[in-house]
Amino acid sequence: MSSKKRRNNPSASPRTAHNAARHSAARRTAFCLQLPAEKLRAAITRVRSLLSVRRNRIIAAAAGSAVVFAAAAGIAAAVWRASVLSVAFYQVPEAVISEVTVLLQKTIPKKIKADILNPEKELTRRTAASHDLLITWQGAPLATTAAAAVIPEDRIYSLLPTPLRAAGAAVRQDGARYTVPLLLDHFELAYYRTLRKEVNAEIPATLQELESYLQSIQPSIDTPLFCAGADDRTLLGLVSVLYESMYGSAKYRNLIARLSDGAAGGTGTADARITALAPVIQKLRQWQQDRLIHPKWYKATERDVNTFIKDRRPGVLFMTLSEHRTKSLLHIKYFDASRFPAQEGSPAEHALIAPAVTATAYNAKKDTLAALEQLLLSDAQSSLSTQSRLAPASSRAQSHDLQADDVRYWAASCAGGAVPDLGLAACTTAAALHELAERIRIELEQEQSQ
Repeated sequence: MSSKKRRNNPSASPRTAHNAARHSAARRTAFCLQLPAEKLRAAITRVRSLLSVRRNRIIAAAAGSAVVFAAAAGIAAAVWRASVLSVAFYQVPEAVISEVTVLLQKTIPKKIKADILNPEKELTRRTAASHDLLITWQGAPLATTAAAAVIPEDRIYSLLPTPLRAAGAAVRQDGARYTVPLLLDHFELAYYRTLRKEVNAEIPATLQELESYLQSIQPSIDTPLFCAGADDRTLLGLVSVLYESMYGSAKYRNLIARLSDGAAGGTGTADARITALAPVIQKLRQWQQDRLIHPKWYKATERDVNTFIKDRRPGVLFMTLSEHRTKSLLHIKYFDASRFPAQEGSPAEHALIAPAVTATAYNAKKDTLAALEQLLLSDAQSSLSTQSRLAPASSRAQSHDLQADDVRYWAASCAGGAVPDLGLAACTTAAALHELAERIRIELEQEQSQ
């Protein structure tokens, strides 16, 4: 519109329209002010009521949409959960994670979701609520989810030999077993064969014979006994086998109960643990002083062990079965593996310190129980042993090698069964395990500085 037309048509001017609106609002206000007070309040109340009704309708519509959306999301989540088998893995080797996942993908008609849990955090009830299966080491961390675990049927345990059914089978307060062992590790002694033949000695059968053997080879070898004590599990493993050897499996189990995180009477504290382990620490101090074991063994790494083996410096190695697998065949083939001997005259109920990788089910769904059973079948056990290089729990499964087969035999033949090391049995987190190992190192170091 041209400026000339706007001048001839005042109503078309924006300023004029704005002024007219202001005058209209003023007239309405003036009209309202002329109303009696009661009518004015009634009018205001009516307007507020109309606005409130409209607002409530909007909120109700929005809420209805939210409910519908939530219901749809819930249905979608339920459908997804029904089509997935969720398997949690906690502090287990990568080879175990990979092989368990592959085996279940081949046999279970569901998508397998492998969830690798943070090893620095404790297991909680939420772990059980959000997963079907848990694969982890037998030990203290499992206790937090025990109440939610499904008790496996006897037919599942029947796939294992009787002596091994208790290996790694954690027990609830009501006495029910709620875990199933899949694989066994082991803390072994490996003797340098050439040196043993030179001194014409058999593999020691008792703790006293072991000490005598270490003394007999001392003039001929740089280090009679050696291990990677800088590794927390290895250090606690040596403490564990030595305590069990000195006092038997019954007292060892009592020790686990006393030292566990959260044990009654504060016996799970670091100071109380050191006090309870004082006899073993003193024994190790004596070995260090007599140079039966390397004086700084508790600081030695796996690299140090490999160098010592290459240079043929140790007469006896202490290590796990899984660590044995990492050694060069060129060098480790000269070492004969054996179990740690028992104290002479100790109780017949001698146990094998053999940490077990276990499976725990958190619901009784058909596919969950089928997955648990599949992992115990002979073919699956053989595959797990081959890939992880650990010993199978099943007696019928083919083991990875002679050492793994020996571990299975020793675990089955021990009256005290297979039990976990103190690190796994007493500590619920990796941080607590490290703290215990560090306290022991401090005690051993103090002896060196005196």
